[in-house]
Amino acid sequence: MGITRRKFLGWMGAATGAATALGQTANAASNTDMKREIQRNLGEQPITRIMVERSLKPHDLVAASTQQITHKMVGRACKGRRLTRNVQQKVMEALNRAVDAQYTLSDLFTY
Repeated sequence: MGITRRKFLGWMGAATGAATALGQTANAASNTDMKREIQRNLGEQPITRIMVERSLKPHDLVAASTQQITHKMVGRACKGRRLTRNVQQKVMEALNRAVDAQYTLSDLFTY
């Protein structure tokens, strides 16, 4: 059984006019956050083309890596899901080990 907003505000002693003001403030804050949302899906990345040209699968990068990376990290890198710089570095190092090359982050990612 969940707690409704009305019950919560009633417990807090704000079930009357303050609840409406609180609700309006919360809605305004969430609308502002949505406008500033970071674009996370950036489209197919150059790493995908490189992996296809060299006939590599995500498992090949995971197997070649000396660090802990997952198939999911490599899949997200190829699909263009925004990754942290740390994960980008790990994927780049794994690719460089797998193909014995020296790619840079700018060769693999467009963001």
